[in-house]
Amino acid sequence: MNKYIPEKIAKLDEYIPDNGKYDIRVDANESPFLPSEAMKKDMENAFSGLAFNRYPDSEASCVKRAFAEVYGLDADCVVAGNGSDELISVIAATFLSPGDKVLVVLPDFSMYEFYSKISGAEVVRYEKHSDFSVDFDDISRVVAKENIKMVIFSNPCNPTGRAYDRETIDRFLDTADTLIVVDEAYMEFCTADASVLGEYKSRDNLIVLKTLSKAFGLAAMRCGFAVSNRELITAIKKVKSPYNVNSATQAVAAAVLSHVDEIKENTSAMVRERQRMEKELTALSEKYSFKVYRSDTNFVFMHIGVKSREIYSYLADRSVKIRLMGEYLRITASYPEETDRVMSALRAAFSAVYGR
Repeated sequence: MNKYIPEKIAKLDEYIPDNGKYDIRVDANESPFLPSEAMKKDMENAFSGLAFNRYPDSEASCVKRAFAEVYGLDADCVVAGNGSDELISVIAATFLSPGDKVLVVLPDFSMYEFYSKISGAEVVRYEKHSDFSVDFDDISRVVAKENIKMVIFSNPCNPTGRAYDRETIDRFLDTADTLIVVDEAYMEFCTADASVLGEYKSRDNLIVLKTLSKAFGLAAMRCGFAVSNRELITAIKKVKSPYNVNSATQAVAAAVLSHVDEIKENTSAMVRERQRMEKELTALSEKYSFKVYRSDTNFVFMHIGVKSREIYSYLADRSVKIRLMGEYLRITASYPEETDRVMSALRAAFSAVYGR
């Protein structure tokens, strides 16, 4: 190994997205919807007015104000990032030092552990129950016993699709003496009372992450937000790079945030397709004995078992890309015609793999 590469980096597994070409891609929890003509016109107008010879607004003021207006927030308590992934990295760099302990609740989004390790922190893995429920009271005890510096988790959870109710998270915030980062990337799809975004000012230990990559359909532009009290936001802003969100992203994202009604319609459509997939997959599971989990997101998560890779490969060979996660499969909701094709391919896959 090259002697100049730190051990903490040498031990990391590289995250390599699948950039292959498929007729259908329902593996990354993206929105299937392109912008309407009205939204597209506003995006184009915003883009055409940019001063390309100038650095971006380091505060991302316009898009922060637009985001804050949509959610009823104080814009001074928001920081924008190059996707929420960048903000996870910046938060780790801001609040963690080598040797600090970070608790992640598995299974969950892999980048929490990834960026924590890059910061030199020790990752404490807390395994969820077999049904993917979480005992947050027990986690509070672990926080105290292990002197945990930060806890980070997604709600609703990626990949399980499960949402933890707000009362449970509130109690955890009350009892755990640590910094708590709640990633609400999928909260727009959740019909339960689960968001703690409204408590960003009243809590001194809470950071909430949001993204425009899912419900808002802007995965290509990479725009996310961290919301917290002014003190924590000020600390994060000290660490982030000065021009971390480019001018094109700021302008386009602000334009999209002005079309809330369209976003809500698209979100409702994705939820309907997820519910439809859940219903059809549950019926299919009775024949092939696999488990479909209830979801509060824009995707369906199911346990297949030892045949999961065969199902995945059958679909991939026919240019349908879903997400393989060990013995589990995850499928993103799409528009109705694509759901039809995905479900048809899945039925054929199960029939071929199981021979019935």
